[in-house]
This record gives sequence, C-alpha cells and structure tokens, in this order.
Amino acid sequence: MKTLGNILWHFPCFGFLMAFHYFVMGSILTILGITAPYGIGLMKISKMLLTPFGKDVVRNGEYGLQFNSEFKDNKFYNAYKKYEIVFKIFWYPLGVVLACLHCLAAIGCAMTIINIPLALIQLKLAKAIFNPVGIFIVDSDLVKAAKNKHTSEKLNELTAA
Repeated sequence: MKTLGNILWHFPCFGFLMAFHYFVMGSILTILGITAPYGIGLMKISKMLLTPFGKDVVRNGEYGLQFNSEFKDNKFYNAYKKYEIVFKIFWYPLGVVLACLHCLAAIGCAMTIINIPLALIQLKLAKAIFNPVGIFIVDSDLVKAAKNKHTSEKLNELTAA
C-alpha cells in the first residue's frame, strides 16, 4: 500500500516537484554556510518527499529515540548555536507561512475522501517545516514501536508512584 501511495503521490500529484523545490531551497541555505542547519533540514524534508508514505518526522529524544547528530563538531553548527535566537527570528515568519500553506493544502486535500492520505502528508510537512533544524526522517513502523514503548514506560512510572 505504501508503494501505491508513493506512486500516486508523484504522478497525479507532482510530489517530485515539491521535493525538488525543497532540495533547491535547502541547497541555497547550505551554501550560505551559517544557515546550513536549516538547509540540511530542508534537504531531509525533500528526501522524505520522494517516498512520503511510510515515513515520519521526529526530533532527537522524541518518544525515547536517540540519534547521532551530524552537526556536533561542525564549525557552522557551533556558529549557529551562538546566534540561534537570531536565526529563529528570521526563520519563523517564513516557517509560519510555509506551515500555513501546508495546512491549507491539507484542508484542500481532505475535502475529498480519496485525498485524505495526501492531507496527512501535508500535515507531516507542516510539523517539519516550522522548525527543520534537528529533524530525522524514520520509518513509521519504528515510530509506532517507539511510541508504544514510551507510552508503556510512562504508564509504568505513573502506576509505580
């Protein structure tokens, strides 16, 4: 079913064009150097857009998932951390506009029953595009398993207390 969804995402819905646009935006931001964390995040989003069905967007530490960050010893990332608040002030207006556009696209897709899965993809994108720094694209099955494990651990903590 994921394969069929991915095929339908590309051919009648032109998902590859959206992936291309996010890749170009990410490349430009990465070339600029100090905005590389945003550029890498956008390129990860473009990679997800090539096969969006069966993928999820998570952040490091979400649902107990831990990932190695590719930025830790990067000089651009260290500069980004110094001026993180300045970058967020400049990114959030663009991020809000892009997230709102994806939410509007999701509403438009959800008006017909057959496009509801596409609406869910648009909502995943809205979550990711608002702050693309530090996102990871993983299989949905891994996220479901991590959610179940995280929920059972939290429930055990609550019942033990």
